[in-house]
Amino acid sequence: MRIYLDTSVVIYLVEQIEPFCSAALNLIPAQAQLVSSELALAESLVVPFRQQNLALIQAYHGFFQSVLHEALPVSWTILEQAAQLRAAHRFTLLDAIHCASAVAAGCDWFLTNDADLRAFVHPQCRTVILSDFV
Repeated sequence: MRIYLDTSVVIYLVEQIEPFCSAALNLIPAQAQLVSSELALAESLVVPFRQQNLALIQAYHGFFQSVLHEALPVSWTILEQAAQLRAAHRFTLLDAIHCASAVAAGCDWFLTNDADLRAFVHPQCRTVILSDFV
């Protein structure tokens, strides 16, 4: 099973923010391949850079290098799919890129805590809203 982690879920896991960290860990099967986008790294690092928190910056780097199975680059194909999603659902550009990345990576689940993304429906990628399990 491949599970795409939206940025909020990455932040919960790296910073161990409860109750969402535990909920995510309980949902994710042990053998799952965790996938995200390089975009999630950029989003995750904003506050640690603002706070000049070098330990947290390193924790994010470590997560992306050793915990994630794959961090997808934002490709031309993903951007085109994101534009289609924005046209159909009025998602923000960042959300649309994450959804398109999950599909491009062949993920079974798109794990997020953004209830607005319930509208993201794809036959091979189930949207799972973390707060539904808290």
